[in-house]
Amino acid sequence: MMVTPASEPTVAPDPMPAELAARVTAFARACKAAVRTVALYPGEHPAVASALAAVTAAAEAATAQALLPLAVRPDGLTVDGRPVARPDAAVADLAAILHHHQVGQLTIRPLTDADTWRRFLALLSLPPDQARLRGGLGKLWASEGETRIEVPLDEVRRAPRDREMDMRRIRLIVLYAYRLDRPVTLRLGPVRVE
Repeated sequence: MMVTPASEPTVAPDPMPAELAARVTAFARACKAAVRTVALYPGEHPAVASALAAVTAAAEAATAQALLPLAVRPDGLTVDGRPVARPDAAVADLAAILHHHQVGQLTIRPLTDADTWRRFLALLSLPPDQARLRGGLGKLWASEGETRIEVPLDEVRRAPRDREMDMRRIRLIVLYAYRLDRPVTLRLGPVRVE
């Protein structure tokens, strides 16, 4: 007979505050609806303009205080590991869309315009396997000319995996590319470490 110790019970994380949950839910509803609308209608259709206005407004409301980093789980979105208290179908559906595209985090930035949302939503409306055949959502997004590149500092701090970097000692940032199949233009705007 083999006896195994009882595993420690897992403690569910506290849910996000109600006001934040309301902003995340409103954004998820607008974004999910906009993905569908952009997929179904041509760009000049009034429904697309309406959906883009709604997602732009919801994103602006969601980022009224600061950047909003959403961690993507297969069935939901979290902020700082904290889920929405009351499950919402739109939050779960948007998370599933992002997850199928292998998006692990979506950071919503203030003042993101409707055209940026249109381009992003057009990519999200692609079937995930088609997007992967074309290099994945990240590569497609970069090919759209999107200049907002974000690398979470935790990834930098823990790379390589066998050591941890002292982030207070960063003095230089180097960008490089390896084995490019074509010339690439890289435009850098203001760089901010957050």
